Order: sequence, then structure tokens, then C-alpha cells
Amino acid sequence: MEFNNSNNFFSTQQDESASEEEDTRTTKNLATEVLAENDKDTKDITKSIYGGALLRKQIKLAEADRLLLEKRRYFQRKITASTARRTNLTNRQLELRDQMKKFEGFVRDNEAKRVRALSKYQTEMYLCKVRTREEADLKTELTRVKQVYEKMKKKVQQYKTFEEYLMQVIDMLPPDYIKIADNVLGGLIMRYNTLYETNISLLKEMNEKSEQIREAHAKLVSLREEHASHILTLNSELAALYTKRERRNESFQRHEQRFSNTHRELRTQLSLFGTVIRSIDNLVGKCAWPYTAAPGDLTLSLKLNRIMDYILTTRKIIAEVEQMRTKNSSNPDKYGKSETRSVQSTYRTS
Repeated sequence: MEFNNSNNFFSTQQDESASEEEDTRTTKNLATEVLAENDKDTKDITKSIYGGALLRKQIKLAEADRLLLEKRRYFQRKITASTARRTNLTNRQLELRDQMKKFEGFVRDNEAKRVRALSKYQTEMYLCKVRTREEADLKTELTRVKQVYEKMKKKVQQYKTFEEYLMQVIDMLPPDYIKIADNVLGGLIMRYNTLYETNISLLKEMNEKSEQIREAHAKLVSLREEHASHILTLNSELAALYTKRERRNESFQRHEQRFSNTHRELRTQLSLFGTVIRSIDNLVGKCAWPYTAAPGDLTLSLKLNRIMDYILTTRKIIAEVEQMRTKNSSNPDKYGKSETRSVQSTYRTS
């Protein structure tokens, strides 16, 4: 933070020095311009009739120029002093930076030494705690082993009677019963342990076999019951299938009979339809007008429409003829001519 403040201070000093130099240059330029103008004014004044007053003004301006030059020298000295001070401050800043770097390196070394010392201290403390814990565990184990030793010692004294008994038993056994000659008691005990383990394994195997037999018998009974139940289910399904087959046979016979009846009816209807078609064709041929097309190219609906139109036209003609005959029953000649003309007009209209 102090280093940053010092940098800001040096930057401010440099800005002030630059501003002072700029002011000095501006002052020099103004003084030069004023002197040039004063020289020109002096020449003009000597030529005019007011030379005395202008001369006094020129003297005042010369005094002002002198003061300005003194100020300029003063500012120049200040600029030189500021430059020297800035150079000294820059050198001091560099020295402070070098010292700061050295101090930071010293601090880092001390911190690393402190961390190593702390780590070593923590390691030593942990090892000390571990050794203390191991010592306590070993003491506890030693106490337990001593207690076990005392118990075993008592058991040895207690089992000494059994050892004597086993020696008597060995004396009574055949010579080849125990093959281990170095430790007869150990061989006898090992033989006993072997026989005991064999007996235990045989009993366990017998129990397992008995359990397997019971499970197999139970499974056999279950399979028999399941088989009987499956047979009953299959018999019931077979009976249902027989019943379903009989129903389907009956339904098939009914459908077959219905199909036969329908087929006969359809054949009869087709024959009737063929007769009707032929009758329609005959009627169309008879109901044709001289101006109509051939009936062979017409559809059935058009043929029926032609027959219906022919019948309606014929009825209309007959009705008109009957009406004219009724009106003209008194005048046969007139009736004949008018009837003929009416029929012809009706024929043309249709």
C-alpha cells in the first residue's frame, strides 16, 4: 500500500514538473512576442508627434520584460531543482524496491522454516503419541499373557492325571496302533481328534442326506399332487374344447345351411334379375323414338329413364286424345283433323 502511494506521489511530481515546463515555454513565447511588438511600437513612436508619452510606455514595458525575464530565470532554477529532486526520488524508489524484494525473500525463507519446524513438531508429537499408545497396548497384552500363562500352568497341573491315564491306555494298545514314535501322547491325541472329526463329518453327512431324502420325498409328493392337479386341469380343458368343438360344428352346420339357402335365393334372384334385364332391353328396343340413340350404348339407369319417359309421354298423348275426343264428339270431321294436329304437336314436343 505504501509502495503504491509512493508511486502516486512520484507520478504527481512528474505531472507538476511537466506543467511547470509548459508554463515556462508559454511565458518565453509571450515575452518574445511582447518584445517584438515593443520594438515595432518604438519605431512608430519616434516617427510620430507623440514620441514622449509612448517612450514612457516603452520604458514601462521594458521594465515588465525585465521582471518577466527574472521570473523566467527563477522558474528555470525551480525546474532544475525539481528535476534533481525527482532523480533523487527515483533512485530512492529503486533502492526501496530492492530492499523490499530482499525483505520479501527473507520473510518467505522464515515462513518456510517455520512451516518445516511446525511439520516436524507435529510429526514428532504424533510419533510420541503412537509410541505411548503402543507401550500401553504392550503392557496390557503382557498382563493378559501372564494371566493366560497362569491359567495354562494350572491346567497342566490339573491335566497331569489325564496324562498318566493316557500312558496307561497306550500301554494297553497294540504296538502298531500309533505310528508316531516321537510323541506317543501327541499321536494318540491326534488319532482321537481324527476319529472325532471323522465321526462329526459322518454325522453331518448323514443328517444332510436325511434332509435331502426328506426334501426329495416332499418334492415327490408335491410333484404327484401337481401332476394330478395338472391332469384334472387338462381333462377339464379337454372337455371344454370338446364342447366348444361341438358348438362350432353346430354353428358350422347352421352357417352351411344358411349359405346354401342364401346361395339358392341368390341364384333365383340372379335369374330373376337376368329376366328383368332382358325385359328392360326388350322394352327399351320397343320404346325407342325415331330421334333417340341405340339402346346398346346406354346404362341400366338410362334405359329405365327412357322407358319411364316413353310411358309418361304415351299416357300424356292418350289423355290428350281422350280429352279431344270428348270435346269434339259432336263434330267427327273437325275432331279427326284437330286430333291429328294435336298428336303431331305432342309428338314433336316430346
